[in-house]
Amino acid sequence: MPFLYDWLNNSALPLWWNVGADRNGGGFFEAIDKTGRPVASSNKRARVIGRQIYVYATATKAGLEGPWREAAAHGLDFMTQRFLRPDGLIRSTVTASGEPVDDAMTLYDQAFCLFGQASAAAIGLDPDARLAASERLHDRLLADWRGPTAGFVERDAHPFQANAHMHLFEASLAWEELTGGARWSRQADE
Repeated sequence: MPFLYDWLNNSALPLWWNVGADRNGGGFFEAIDKTGRPVASSNKRARVIGRQIYVYATATKAGLEGPWREAAAHGLDFMTQRFLRPDGLIRSTVTASGEPVDDAMTLYDQAFCLFGQASAAAIGLDPDARLAASERLHDRLLADWRGPTAGFVERDAHPFQANAHMHLFEASLAWEELTGGARWSRQADE
């Protein structure tokens, strides 16, 4: 365990914050190459931002030393300013500078951004706004993506995505822990 802690706190987290954070375009790069340089891609995906928010918020919550709260806030700002659609859902992809590619979205991206928002709220990054945004997103999923008997249906060639549901479960549990709200308990139980 000491090796893992040392690697995470002294290598992985600092590398992604110092090299992987896109200070010009916002958010985080999609990858870092073998020489330790960011790989500039033409687009950024919501799932990467949601995961980075979660990772840095979790490091903050665990008491790891470093600017991890700032890193989580950096990702959260980019997500809410660039990925959030007017209807409360999260678009899947933006350009490197943060402009919408289109308004396409996946259930997986919605799930990971719900999880990222719960993680951000858990460390005090505007928890009321995070909850309101998450409830609005969840309302849209319930209204437009509901499955015929339970769960949600993806809008592509593979309508039933187990991985997306796993992350929705994680997000629901995180929100349930934070709020004790029946909405999130029902969703997690389902």
